[in-house]
Amino acid sequence: MPKTVYNSGAGFLTGAADFSNSDLKPSGGSSDQKSGNPAAMTDNSSNVRRSRTESRIAIILAIAALCTAMAALVVSLTRPDNCSCVSEATNAASGSITSGSESTEQAPAPPGPPGARGEMGSSGPAGAQGPIGFPGGDGVLAAAFAARGPNCNATGDGVADDTAALQACIDAAGETASAVILPAGVYLTTDTLHVPGGVRIQGEGIGNNPLSITRPTGSMIKYRGTGVTMNITGHAASLVRVTLFDELHTASVGVLVHANGVGIESLVLHEVLFYYYTGGTALHMHATNGGGVAYCSFYDLRFRHASSAIVLESDGINFSFVNSNTFYGGAISGGGYAYGIHIRGPGSVNNNVFMNIVVEMYASTHGHLVVEGESSWVEVYGSRFEAKDQTESVPIVSFHDNTSMNVFEAMVGHSWVKVNTHANPRVRVATGKTIAPAGVSRNELLNPTFAINTNQGNFDADGRSIGDVASELSYWQTTCASVHQFVAEADMLYAGNTVLQVTVPAQSTCDLTPLGYVPPSPTARHIAFGAHIQADDTDASAYAGMRGHSEAIQGSSPQSGFPAMSWSFVGLEVRYEGQLLSPKLYFENQRLSGAVVINVTAPLLSYAGLVPVAGLPGEQGVSNVASFNTSLAAFTGYLQLSRFVSVVRLSGTGTVSRINWSLERYVRGSVLTLINDGAVGFASSVYVSLAGAWSAGAGHSLGLLSNGDGTWTEIYRS
Repeated sequence: MPKTVYNSGAGFLTGAADFSNSDLKPSGGSSDQKSGNPAAMTDNSSNVRRSRTESRIAIILAIAALCTAMAALVVSLTRPDNCSCVSEATNAASGSITSGSESTEQAPAPPGPPGARGEMGSSGPAGAQGPIGFPGGDGVLAAAFAARGPNCNATGDGVADDTAALQACIDAAGETASAVILPAGVYLTTDTLHVPGGVRIQGEGIGNNPLSITRPTGSMIKYRGTGVTMNITGHAASLVRVTLFDELHTASVGVLVHANGVGIESLVLHEVLFYYYTGGTALHMHATNGGGVAYCSFYDLRFRHASSAIVLESDGINFSFVNSNTFYGGAISGGGYAYGIHIRGPGSVNNNVFMNIVVEMYASTHGHLVVEGESSWVEVYGSRFEAKDQTESVPIVSFHDNTSMNVFEAMVGHSWVKVNTHANPRVRVATGKTIAPAGVSRNELLNPTFAINTNQGNFDADGRSIGDVASELSYWQTTCASVHQFVAEADMLYAGNTVLQVTVPAQSTCDLTPLGYVPPSPTARHIAFGAHIQADDTDASAYAGMRGHSEAIQGSSPQSGFPAMSWSFVGLEVRYEGQLLSPKLYFENQRLSGAVVINVTAPLLSYAGLVPVAGLPGEQGVSNVASFNTSLAAFTGYLQLSRFVSVVRLSGTGTVSRINWSLERYVRGSVLTLINDGAVGFASSVYVSLAGAWSAGAGHSLGLLSNGDGTWTEIYRS
């Protein structure tokens, strides 16, 4: 029976009758076929079948030829294997067909080399615009919850209460410290939103007209209630590009940061508009019961109508504090204000910095900036304070009498500033409408130039004392074993300020104490004390000490390891509340053996909290007072003084005939006042020209004018 084989690859009939097992041959007919016998007829039928088969083969070969031609055309356009019939049709055309039980399928010919790549077609039309991304400038919000998304379900239509939806969204974000995105809209809330640490609430801005609150175009949280709009309870939370609106003007606080026995730090508020918090405080940072708020940053905050815009407050219990927070830019304006910025204790509220902020409400009941509390002070730079309707009796800026160390460098208009410049010497007002005089900075020590009670001949040719002068220092005493004095200009750090050389034995400490200084002013709040120090060894150290307002002795940071013979200033500042100061300079030798030498010059004690520049006596408020005992055994009638001393208190008995005749002559025009505390007399001579002999009683004075050549002329007496 004939077999037919299908090539599945080409889909064409390619088989033919199998003659291999038949006795019939495909040759021409025989005589038996002509005779009409059955066998012949059978052969004839076979011939017919063979003819049909051959016709089929011819058709197949024709189709294969056509396919080959088509394949050649395709090859010119693309790879040849795109036409699955090519190789098989070619095989069929070549007669490579097996018969019998063998498969007629055969392995395809290996593909030819790839054809040339066709030209790229023209670009299709641009796709649809993608969704708007998150607001830029604040980093990529990798994980965020959309307030109107399926996980939050807030409406943002300003009508439905979104409190529960927003709180659920914030809570979900709090689990992974993620962000809550507020698309533009109005989100009505009727209760406090509690924001845990790490959560960022981000809107799409405060709109194109923040003053038209009835037609908001940005992201707004509209609060309707009497409590707190938003309470931030943890570290590193953020509120960005959002408006907070107190719809009924009855809220107590807009944003509350309450650190009650805990620390809260690293908060960020950026581009936030507080609107109509006239019933309370817009932003309140409050530390209680040992809590603290620190290291927070606020950028471009806008306050429009409030009772208080910003309040920083600490109760002082267990050292609670609100310190080291910074405000950059922004503005406070509108009406209804009791305070603009209120810094208040009694706890620590200090080192909070305001830079380039504008505070220009119409008026304020208590002041645009008010600082109060003995542990409170603020720093303000490059800002502007104005109040065109301010009551004349109310200062626009007020630093209460119990605060000090404030720094204020800003412009003030339409009003005045209340400040104790002695306690706040760095308050400087840039305006022509009011002034605040700078604090007076003067040295209150009576003998800051280290004048000594000595006689002519006790200095060598280089102006250095030959012997120990520890017992001869006016208004100073020391426990140091050896003290010498340098009066030569070459040894001085500042002209007119002699140098003491103190020798300190190994493994020991000594001190130098001023015995006389002007009593503190009632306005004094802080007192500074110190001196310039120079040492010859890195094992030497020096520090200043003084009694603080707690009555405990406080010490400065010690200066040790001096580079050889370089000058350094050691000193400290303490709060003054009427305590006995007891200032001292301490010198220490850390060597196991061998003494060290420490030089001291230009000591100071200042009540304004500023360090005056050392200079010539009579300048910078230097009080140059010395004492001289004329009953000393070495006294011969010659009075030898430091030429920078301007007042001398004389004690003892004897008669003075010359003053600094050959050594350290006073500059021409210098005035020397002599106060008689004993029974000292003066004899008129060519060296001291008097109107007559002077031997007045105790408490009387004599004024002399230096001629510059060692001689003197009386100008007054009393």
